[in-house]
Amino acid sequence: MIMTKQRIRTLACLAFLAFAFSVGLPAVADAAEKVPAGFIAVSKDWLTFDDAKAFCEQQGGKLPRINNSDSVDAGGKLAADGFGAPGDPWPAGLSNDAHWTDTTDSAGKRWLAMENGGNVFLSDTKLAAPVPYRVACVKK
Repeated sequence: MIMTKQRIRTLACLAFLAFAFSVGLPAVADAAEKVPAGFIAVSKDWLTFDDAKAFCEQQGGKLPRINNSDSVDAGGKLAADGFGAPGDPWPAGLSNDAHWTDTTDSAGKRWLAMENGGNVFLSDTKLAAPVPYRVACVKK
């Protein structure tokens, strides 16, 4: 049998796949999630708050905060790290789903950053149960 370059490449790929399966590596690497400007990492998965916080810490970052505060109530000028202020354009390349922040309101409800009509919208969760949302991490 004559070994062409294409056949050699195919055999090399098959050998790698066999190795990957034998050591538990994924056969196909997950496509890297594009990270929009203003963020250092974006999870492709929906995570609970605790998992979101851990994910950002593992990436060397943190969850965005509103007005650089642990707790803030509605009213006045609000802005979230990486996202900007309500009415600002939603970050290009970021999914338009709700994303966790590390800020609560005075009732202890966690704030979310989300897209509304192409713009940034900030809202508290209003939910008691641990619900997963998207995660975009910012620099510490």
